[in-house]
Amino acid sequence: MTRRPGPEERDDLPPLFAYAQREAAVNRAEVGMTRAADRASRIHYGWRAEALEAVRRHAERHTHFLCEDVTYALPENADGRAWGAIMRDAVRAGFVVADGAAPANSSNRSFKTRWRSLIHVAGTSPAASH
Repeated sequence: MTRRPGPEERDDLPPLFAYAQREAAVNRAEVGMTRAADRASRIHYGWRAEALEAVRRHAERHTHFLCEDVTYALPENADGRAWGAIMRDAVRAGFVVADGAAPANSSNRSFKTRWRSLIHVAGTSPAASH
């Protein structure tokens, strides 16, 4: 079975077409993340605020981490897609920035975004920090 080339690999498509497809994919991802987070909040009132607070607390104690490290801090783990919206909110709040990738246990060691804290408090980092 051969793989079909994506729009960015095809010579016969104008650059604007590839850009439009990328933008459409980004928009679909945003909509999906937001829907998942909103659903989690409907099921567990206040989940979204609790999740963002958990990210803030984790970022204060760890210089680098994966999203899965934070998900274990909450008793109600929502659909994993909901965490994309939470991490987006954490970036907007100035808690973290994306800083490469690292293997995640939650997805059979496939690489996921590694986050760097912008609010780490010196002297609070456990020895097991990523």
